[in-house]
Amino acid sequence: MPKKPGTTAPIGHSLLSYAIVPTESAPPLAAGVVVDGRFEVVSFLGRGAVGEVYRVRDRRRGKDVALKLLSKALAQSAEAKAGFRREVEIALDITHPNVVRVHDVGEWEGRPYLHMELVDGGALRAKMTGASFGLERTLEIARGFLAGLAHAHSRGIVHRDVKPENI
Repeated sequence: MPKKPGTTAPIGHSLLSYAIVPTESAPPLAAGVVVDGRFEVVSFLGRGAVGEVYRVRDRRRGKDVALKLLSKALAQSAEAKAGFRREVEIALDITHPNVVRVHDVGEWEGRPYLHMELVDGGALRAKMTGASFGLERTLEIARGFLAGLAHAHSRGIVHRDVKPENI
């Protein structure tokens, strides 16, 4: 695939969805489980397109972060695992105030994971329910996420899953 000049990202490369999608199913990992000897599960946050997302306590840094663990089903595929790692490596290079910062990638029990900045406050979808945003607040939100998308696009990355749950 062709690369955008000055980047390592192929043109039009898609980032995996790192957003949290609430789910009714029971959390696959219980609170207290320690992932990779470092991340203690605090709570299950939701399920994304490729795996589960947890609030975890990073024992090394002494703070809470988000951890996305590739689903067990996708972890069985060498191609899916390689794609997950490749896209995380690209995401590690994205630094923008309107884009969640990915810190690192690892593997635990055969399942790749990434840990990233934890953003409290909930997704836009939850805030939209029953809420009425004025024009100024709507424009502020739109400018913020569009600036983040424009930055990713300038690096040759296409998100492909823009929706209120991911904002």
